[in-house]
Amino acid sequence: MMYINFELNGSKYYILPTKLDDIQELKTIRDQCLEYIHDNKSYTYYEMIKWFLTKNIRYLSIFSETDENLIGYFRLSDFKDNSCYVGMDLHKDYRGKGIAFSVYNAVIDHLNNYGIVDFYLRVLQS
Repeated sequence: MMYINFELNGSKYYILPTKLDDIQELKTIRDQCLEYIHDNKSYTYYEMIKWFLTKNIRYLSIFSETDENLIGYFRLSDFKDNSCYVGMDLHKDYRGKGIAFSVYNAVIDHLNNYGIVDFYLRVLQS
């Protein structure tokens, strides 16, 4: 099982593969980010589960150990040889604190150990 942890400004964070138990909170976080997401659609809880189970995307849940909260999720998709696409969404209360930068670095460093060295980020104009 993948387990990644890091510290930032005295707070501890860890990253684990997403479980079905995480979906409700991930839905809340995704809904907060709708203006930044390509499809701008809020899905029901059951649609989120279906999406989670059927898409060829690996999701990682991001937790704040200090607050004991699930604070975001990280997506890995389109794996090819030594590359993949990455993306993430954070809960609004955790944005602007350098957490996303640290999560990207931690996940990319971890994946480098498995030979994945090229990463692509899809960025929307908004």
